[in-house]
Amino acid sequence: AEVVLEDAGSGTNPDTQYWHIMPKANGSVTFLNKSGGRGLGLYWGSTTAGSKLTQWVDDAGSDKLWNLVDAGDGYVKLQSAKGTSMYATAASAGAAVTLQTASVSDPESQQWQLVAQAATTAEIAAQPADAGLVATTQALAGTSVHLDASATTTPAGVALHAGEAATVFAVPADSSATVSLGSVTFDAASAADVALPSTLAPGAYRIVVQFAATSLLWDEITVQSTVDPEKVGDVTISYGIDAAAGGLSLKLTDGSLDLGDAQLSADIDAYVAAGTLPQVRITDTRATAAGWTLAGVVSSFTSAEGVDSGATVGWTPAVVASSAGQTVSAGPVVDPAVGLGMGATLAAGAAGLSRGTADVAAALQLQIPTTTAPGTYVGTITLTLS
Repeated sequence: AEVVLEDAGSGTNPDTQYWHIMPKANGSVTFLNKSGGRGLGLYWGSTTAGSKLTQWVDDAGSDKLWNLVDAGDGYVKLQSAKGTSMYATAASAGAAVTLQTASVSDPESQQWQLVAQAATTAEIAAQPADAGLVATTQALAGTSVHLDASATTTPAGVALHAGEAATVFAVPADSSATVSLGSVTFDAASAADVALPSTLAPGAYRIVVQFAATSLLWDEITVQSTVDPEKVGDVTISYGIDAAAGGLSLKLTDGSLDLGDAQLSADIDAYVAAGTLPQVRITDTRATAAGWTLAGVVSSFTSAEGVDSGATVGWTPAVVASSAGQTVSAGPVVDPAVGLGMGATLAAGAAGLSRGTADVAAALQLQIPTTTAPGTYVGTITLTLS
């Protein structure tokens, strides 16, 4: 059957518009139609300009091999591996897709965007979770989440996703509608940032990263809605307590901390400073003992003139004390090289065992670029209890 251009989603059978991209050893790929399983090929194997594209059994012939040529802005050209001066071309709905030389007058007729179909629950479950793909376990709707795919390498230890484009989805744990987070391109360190929509409903999600030619990656995250002003504080902390049902509150022992003068590190590649976060007391008198999480996020450190020092802060959380029968765990250590700009968990009370009073703190480590001008810089750690 010949291949024609259609408006996205207009086909009677939606699967006819989806293709499995199968990488080959020589760097080329084949396109296998999801509906019929046949390969995208050249009519009678012809590389003559104007030849139509068709679907045929994937017999590994060169007429069904394609090179993905970057066209910029998230688009690619489909170059015939059999005739490398020829590209898949079409410009209007209903038109046959044909083979043409590189177009000067209408280059967009040869530019294609590979739009991933969201993986099914079964497809996600078939892949183990990639712990560490998402830099934080919690994030607010409307903020960005950092992705790190550097742990995925070839058998030779080469980063698999450096410079690779992908489509990212948020898949709710309650099986409601999957949300597309758009496309990202991983940098040379296999890292990328993806924005969470401000309208994203709070709850547990799997962040699924789908690549064109390699296996998907996924990790878990909990999305929180707009911060409750009754449970947020920088220096002054306020909260509400329901006298009938008990309450959940936090209290700071001190609303400020001076780390003094930063010193040059031993390897003289940064200024460093250290201190202890003022102790935080969490009181949970709710009859449900529903559990809680205390998270922190750090702002930029700026001078009185508004100059950003570029400093980053890491921490080592600790549970100082807790009530008998209460289960409270410290959050993970965050290296100052990673920083708390995206937020991290300071401590958490276990669901069913959170009732009581717990005191938590953290050792802080500050790292500042050596290019930072002398002066006094001030930032804020915002602690949020939920």
